[in-house]
Amino acid sequence: MNHHTGMALSRAWNRRVRGGLSAAVGLAVGVTVGAVPSAAQAPAMVPPIIFRAGNEDLASALASAKQTGERVRLDDATTETSEYFATPGGDVVGVISSGMVRFQRNGTWVPIDLTLRRHADGSVAPAEHPDSLRLSGARTTGSTDLASLGGGVDKVTMGWQGKLPEPRLEGSKATYPEVRPGVDLVVQATPTGFEQFTVLKSAAAAKRITEIALPLTGRGVDSASEDKHGRVRVRGADGDRSAFMPTPLMWDSAKNRPPTRQVAVDVANASASASSAEPAVTLRLKPDRKWLNDPKTVYPVVIDPQITRLTTTGTVTVMKGYPTAWVDADSIFVGAWDSSLIARSFVTWDATALRGQKIKSAKVNFASPFASSCEPRPWEIWTTDAPSSASSWDSQPAWRYKESTSTSTTCADSWVSGDATNFFQRAATGNVSTPTMGLRASSETDYTQYKQFWSRNSGELAKVPYVEVTYANPTTGPGVSSTAYREEYWAGNAGVAGSFTFTQPTGLKAAAFLYGLNVNPPTTVVTATTSGTATVNVTPATTGVQTLYVRSRDSAGVLSAVTAYQFGVGDGVNAIGYRPERTMTAAEITAQAQLVPLAKQFLQNRANEITGHYDNTAGIPMWNSEASLAVVSAAELQYEGDTLLMDNLDYEVSTVSSDTGMVQISGNQANLWLREETSLAMPSDDAETAYGHSADRAFVFVRSGTTWALADQRLVALGAVAPLTEPMGEFEPVLDGLMPEGEPAPEPGGEIDYNFGTTEPTTDEPATEEPAESSSDGSDPIWDGEKVDGEFSESSGFTTAGYSTAAAKSSGMVLAGTIPKGLCYSCMVTYARKWAMGFNPGYRITKVKDKNGKKVEADCTNFVSQVMQAGKWKEDSGWYQSNGNWWYTKANQTWTWGGANNFSKFVPKRTQNISSIWKAGPGDIIQADWTGDGTIDHTMVVTKTDQYDVYVTGHTNAIKDKPMSKITRDARARNSRVKFYAYRT
Repeated sequence: MNHHTGMALSRAWNRRVRGGLSAAVGLAVGVTVGAVPSAAQAPAMVPPIIFRAGNEDLASALASAKQTGERVRLDDATTETSEYFATPGGDVVGVISSGMVRFQRNGTWVPIDLTLRRHADGSVAPAEHPDSLRLSGARTTGSTDLASLGGGVDKVTMGWQGKLPEPRLEGSKATYPEVRPGVDLVVQATPTGFEQFTVLKSAAAAKRITEIALPLTGRGVDSASEDKHGRVRVRGADGDRSAFMPTPLMWDSAKNRPPTRQVAVDVANASASASSAEPAVTLRLKPDRKWLNDPKTVYPVVIDPQITRLTTTGTVTVMKGYPTAWVDADSIFVGAWDSSLIARSFVTWDATALRGQKIKSAKVNFASPFASSCEPRPWEIWTTDAPSSASSWDSQPAWRYKESTSTSTTCADSWVSGDATNFFQRAATGNVSTPTMGLRASSETDYTQYKQFWSRNSGELAKVPYVEVTYANPTTGPGVSSTAYREEYWAGNAGVAGSFTFTQPTGLKAAAFLYGLNVNPPTTVVTATTSGTATVNVTPATTGVQTLYVRSRDSAGVLSAVTAYQFGVGDGVNAIGYRPERTMTAAEITAQAQLVPLAKQFLQNRANEITGHYDNTAGIPMWNSEASLAVVSAAELQYEGDTLLMDNLDYEVSTVSSDTGMVQISGNQANLWLREETSLAMPSDDAETAYGHSADRAFVFVRSGTTWALADQRLVALGAVAPLTEPMGEFEPVLDGLMPEGEPAPEPGGEIDYNFGTTEPTTDEPATEEPAESSSDGSDPIWDGEKVDGEFSESSGFTTAGYSTAAAKSSGMVLAGTIPKGLCYSCMVTYARKWAMGFNPGYRITKVKDKNGKKVEADCTNFVSQVMQAGKWKEDSGWYQSNGNWWYTKANQTWTWGGANNFSKFVPKRTQNISSIWKAGPGDIIQADWTGDGTIDHTMVVTKTDQYDVYVTGHTNAIKDKPMSKITRDARARNSRVKFYAYRT
């Protein structure tokens, strides 16, 4: 093992620190000898590839490759970073570099060659550079241009104050020795610009350097400004940013100490009246004199700013302990150097040509100049969000999916590799053109896993990271896209037109496209533009899954493969009704055997999420690439009550079963109705505590070939839950400071009581009846006579209670339903209080079975239905699975009788909505959506009010006259999206 070894450490950290926004013009002043790359032989970049150059299309290239046994390059697919080759085996191989490795000159691709050469005028330039980089030769004048990039309005020049000796050339670097006594100046060519370093070789030399002035000139240089982190932005006369310099750093040559010193920068902008000979911008770097004079400082010392003017970000390293990221430095890093310095990195790739392809393999390769250990140590490849110049350790791109782990390790400046197949397949499936690969150590506390890789901005082109990707089915059809009807998503409606754009397949020329909606082979023709694209409007005639078939045709009449673009029209699963009573066809019975297990796996994954097992996409082909349907919140299992909300963090066992289901197929769409039985249980030592439910669900699956993929799903009873009343917002001032009945508010950050009451042991014996409270007028013993027993008019409002329709509106009521005549509110209150802490033996208790077969309570809505029946609500006959009916018999009851969400669909029929829960009175109903997801989870009944609060009674966790202020506070502390709805009975 070679852990934290001498010069390798110094070199690794010295290389690490040079970072910029996008590595166009790199300016770095000061570097140790070890920090400047040598021209030593680099590892081979890519295995030799034999190809026959030429502008051949894919079909011809595949034929040539098969005939000759050699790879054939697809010229039309070549880019600055990528080449693609037809192989004798019928596949296509792409070699994709993380940075620019070639450029076009007069329509011909030219490989970048950074080898510096002298020119007749004494200047120095790379053999082949995409942006005309030129360095100064020997100069005797007092001020001169050191390096320039670009030309005309794009030209940016960095100057140097003082003479320059003849540079020594070594590969891609030029060293100007002794530009000051004891000071060397080094300039390194990169594929996208240059970097510049100054070496303070001794303490005596450092004493002669009080500041380093860097003049910037050019058409795009008008002004510059510095932010609070010391980063400098250079702008042109139009105000647009033309260059960027990250925070300059300085470091010494100590073998075991990374750079931690920032360099102060003064920005001087030329005044409007200044001479045209004066630089537009001068950056003055001021090294830390105290640190330079410290006897512990080891010379040579490096001072390292950099300037970049490209706008894209290709590689980023974020480091714990540093406020900003290293952007497009020549190196990237992973792992922990020590407990305070931990690195993660991000690499963005051009995967445009891979979109929609089936990836057979992908191997990513990094040249690694240093690792803390020479033995195999793990590092990981992830799919992440894109980084930016503003990224940092505390503001990282999101880490989405871990794709693979590699143990490939070297400490000999050679190549390491990792499996990137899943990474590029995810990008190809999701049509992502520039996916970002996150790199990190498997353990960020194991210091032997620290590694350095060369980046896309390495001064040695042969060390630029690259990936070799092989994909199948190269005879693909055209690309198809639409913003109106996204592939594999639901949108629009029948009769609503959408615009679709076609693009020619990779390597194939398109003179025209043939397309047809649900017609294959397609026959409708549209002429392609000169760039090989076309846009058409297509109008679906019906809802449901549609397929747009498209193929291209070249000028010789050769047709491409057909692209099948599937999309959904309408509302998906929300457009299908209840489970039909019908006989399935033979095809539907066959599909049933495939779809029911997929649906059960989905439900099991959903339950697994709650019990702490998060592999939510396992075993379910998803129609859309995001697979978001498989990640379902815990709220959906709160269908029967609030037990899950109170205890869900303790559940560890989940069990899902179902009936055989019903399938209905139409074209490539299959609708499945299924009754689930789901239970969640505590650990084995406490298995008697469990939660469970039965629920009917609907699924939509889409067929592609012989494979069915999940496209949509929902509870059959679940629809768009419109706010029935004004959801609970801020507390009214009179309530906010009160805690009725002496219950203290929870301490900030403390444990909150989510047990909305005290649940006494379940019993089939009635609880002792409490005497009714008296009110001021003795009529209704709860609400001071404002709401009394009696008959209510169906058309004119609360006539018996003295309410008119106008009065009801002015009191905050929304007249949405019709309140039955002759309700007895005192009966409701008396019944609720009588049976609050026990169960009426005249009714079945709504219970579910835990994994041991023991029945446990889930009774909130069943209890409120009993209360309403006691108050003279009449039963509606009809099918028990309809949300429009409400009844109870000895043999059965409707879903609305015991299901909170079903009850929320029925209750507007018998009630009038109340705009605020604080306006509810005795016998009124309050329902809760604990997570704000639109699914009603719990039902309670109001049994008391006073000038301070509204009090409710309910079951599951038994409560009696519980203050709503306490319930709302506790619920909102748990989830700020909680909503409450109130209904006037």
